[in-house]
Amino acid sequence: MTKVRSSSTEQHIMVAIAEIQPDIIISINNHGMTKSIRDYITVPVVRWLFDDVEHFFVHESFGDWQNSFDPDDLVICYNSELRAKIEISCPVLRRKPIFLAHATSIDLVRAIPFDPKHNISFIGSYLDVAPAQYLLQHFGAKGGHIPLAIENIVQDIRRNHQLNIREALESHDLTNEINQIRMRPDDFKRVLSDLITTRDRLEAVVSLKDLGIAVFGRSDWILPLILVPGAERVFQYDSKLDSQVALMTAYQSALITVDIPNIQNETAIGGRVIEAMSSNSLLITKFQEESDLFKVFGSDCPVPTYRDLPHLYELCSHYLNRPEEREEIVKRCNSLVANGFDFRDRVIFVLELAGQKLPSVRRRVQATIDRLPAGFIREVELNEAQNIGTGLDKLEQAVKDAAERGELETALNLLVVYAQAQWHDPGTLTKLFGSARLDELCLIIGRIADTTKPSSPTSTGSTVYIASHLAGHGGHTHVLESAVMADTTARRVILLTDLFNHADIEGLRVRFGRTCEFRAAPRGSLPSKLIWLLEQLAELRPKNILLFNHHEDAVMIAAMANWLHRASVFFIHHADTNLCYGVHLPGATHVDLHNIGFNCCRHHENIKNNRYLPLSIKEKRSRPVASAFKEQGNLRTCSSGSYNKFSGRYAFQYIDLISLRLQADHGTHIHIGGIPTHELERIRTTLERVDVNPERFIHVPWVESVWSTLVERNVDLYISSFPLSGGLATVEAMGSGTPILAHQSDMSRFHGGVDLMYPGVLTWRNAREFKAIIETVDAERLERDSRIAADWFKQHHSMEVMGEQLNQILTGGGAELQPPPLQEHKLDRLEQYQHFASLNGGQEVGGVIASMQQQQERAVAIQTGEALRLRRLIKDVTRELEQVKTETVSGYEAEIHELHRRWASTTRELERANKELEVLKAPRPAEKRGIRLRLLSKNQGD
Repeated sequence: MTKVRSSSTEQHIMVAIAEIQPDIIISINNHGMTKSIRDYITVPVVRWLFDDVEHFFVHESFGDWQNSFDPDDLVICYNSELRAKIEISCPVLRRKPIFLAHATSIDLVRAIPFDPKHNISFIGSYLDVAPAQYLLQHFGAKGGHIPLAIENIVQDIRRNHQLNIREALESHDLTNEINQIRMRPDDFKRVLSDLITTRDRLEAVVSLKDLGIAVFGRSDWILPLILVPGAERVFQYDSKLDSQVALMTAYQSALITVDIPNIQNETAIGGRVIEAMSSNSLLITKFQEESDLFKVFGSDCPVPTYRDLPHLYELCSHYLNRPEEREEIVKRCNSLVANGFDFRDRVIFVLELAGQKLPSVRRRVQATIDRLPAGFIREVELNEAQNIGTGLDKLEQAVKDAAERGELETALNLLVVYAQAQWHDPGTLTKLFGSARLDELCLIIGRIADTTKPSSPTSTGSTVYIASHLAGHGGHTHVLESAVMADTTARRVILLTDLFNHADIEGLRVRFGRTCEFRAAPRGSLPSKLIWLLEQLAELRPKNILLFNHHEDAVMIAAMANWLHRASVFFIHHADTNLCYGVHLPGATHVDLHNIGFNCCRHHENIKNNRYLPLSIKEKRSRPVASAFKEQGNLRTCSSGSYNKFSGRYAFQYIDLISLRLQADHGTHIHIGGIPTHELERIRTTLERVDVNPERFIHVPWVESVWSTLVERNVDLYISSFPLSGGLATVEAMGSGTPILAHQSDMSRFHGGVDLMYPGVLTWRNAREFKAIIETVDAERLERDSRIAADWFKQHHSMEVMGEQLNQILTGGGAELQPPPLQEHKLDRLEQYQHFASLNGGQEVGGVIASMQQQQERAVAIQTGEALRLRRLIKDVTRELEQVKTETVSGYEAEIHELHRRWASTTRELERANKELEVLKAPRPAEKRGIRLRLLSKNQGD
């Protein structure tokens, strides 16, 4: 290790590099990486960036930090917000910057015993506020508008840390003041940010002292705590966090760990977050709409989040008093960070990305990558896949090259990641398509990998069902279960590849073990799962193979390479809302589960011999025909489904529609299915804002049967999910005799899934139509739809219908069952354009109103600042004019004329500015919903 001191020159660093002769150089936060040094370096460079750009190494003599980047640099950012900034600021980069969250020492935390001496712990820095105190004292002494302007900027930073500080200083007329003290605007912003963070942390710690909080950090914490009676006792004097062991011991000493993030990176997953998630302490952190926590771990991330201090106190009290609930969340958090978040794996992974070949650890590294959670794959491997190029030619060549070299892990990962890239592109949502080229790539891998030979050429006559993943609940699992129950084959076997390595194997074994054999692949890499699947097929020698693969399961399709001519293979097209491997599997019978997919595959994918198998579920007790609807004069509505069906980027947001529904009618709405804590809080807050009692929104996280729940709770109207419809939930609603209100989308037939439902079903195209139906639908219409729905289920979706058709498909006999005809689908081209525009803009449509309000607020602030500037200019011109008027010396007439002209022009500008300001201040409809815009008009009198 060579130490480079702060006094080191560029020449010193270059000499050190020449002496070490490294294979790779890693620069942390751009430190020491000037343009001259970067030009000197000839080996790969990794820029590992942890702080915001204003903290990067900067020296005026070397130019801006952007100039030091080279097109071939691998840039890794620890939060997605920083990645976006780098991508915009450094277009020279050939590879997109990669978002890679913090890591920790998983083995270390497992070695430290859980010894909860404290109820709550906070581990963090007490940031130095001395510079901020100096600034406040310095500017406070100046008086005038300056102290108020400083406080206004503090509040602006608190609301939006991403504000342009130079524009803010200019609008508050503080630019000259900052220049006079020789302070960079970015440094001024950082100092105020430290003050805000310290205030937040101190207030939070003090608010929790009665619950038994312990504070770990530097000794300067005692300075503010000693001012609060009794608060000084919360600081842990004898616990120095001078090592990773000491740090993890602190986490293991409390039941709950509170994370109070630095305002400079509130949306990031800080190191404290990953560390706490790996411990036995329950993490509670601050809610942020765009938090990386949800991007990496999904919208259903179990970590509790707080919105304000009372809410933080409430959450801590809740989980302190419910140990079982607390421990269950801790287990879920542990499992999320168990793979891919260890320091050792992280470094090896980065070296691999930088092109360093490490044969001794390559197998272990790839196994780790295979086990990464979906969010991690999306944010890291997805970017690498995009760097390869989205063109099929490049992907095809890369997969073939890897397969020919025997690198099956690389080949399979490329295909998996490519499919996931399509899945996470909002433009492809509900666009059903397949690719014969990609399917052939899967088969190429399978032919190379398959060295097995069946013990006998004779089939055992069994039927094998192969699935990628099965959850404890969900439509996919129920569809497979219904097929197995309807199948009359003597021996039925389910083979689970467990593609994502997190299925509840034992629970599934119990569930399916009563009706068939159940086998699951051991956890491991993608090639290991492929070999396992091939060995199972060679042993079983099935007559029929039914594929229930997820979109990206290249393993399952690869395994069919030599079985397409050994058995009858049936591709069950249940993953039908995006690109899916196997759609064009040659020699396999293509089976679609609804009329939309059937027609799309036959007419758009040109699959001429596809078959139709209706969705079905075991019949239960239906709603009595004579049962009354709207018994109390109000509607009882219900929706169900995993929250991803409601939370996609779309023109209509579930929160807004449910708010409308509960305003339009005084009944209740039941939601069946998991809702992330932060989303549930958003729903309740939204309802309170429009004076709707949140208790009227009833959340039921899980039920054994949607059908039975609709009947037992006397639901009057089932509001189907959107933008993604739930096919099986729709079938259950019809079977139960519950009327349906569905979304008729202008984007695609798949949105809302109206074609799966009975003719004449209630539909809405926009919020106005949705509200009108809720307000006007009567008991007579609901009773009629109830009868039609139940009859439609019996005619098209009963287990008898499905069983008969399945056995005809497997045996190749009987008349082909045709799906119900598609319903009339009239598109509104303007609505469709607006939907696509919202997607292309890259903005959550649910946030459009808030975004418009933020834009209005910024416009008001800018326009107000402009009005103030013009007023001051008029004063200056008027003062000069009066001076000149007092002069009697001839020759000043031209100057007087020029000053009159400037005065008149500036006055006109001020009038225009004031008019624009009044327009901006005018109340908008959104303001009536309780959103107040902060106007700066109080400064206009200056």
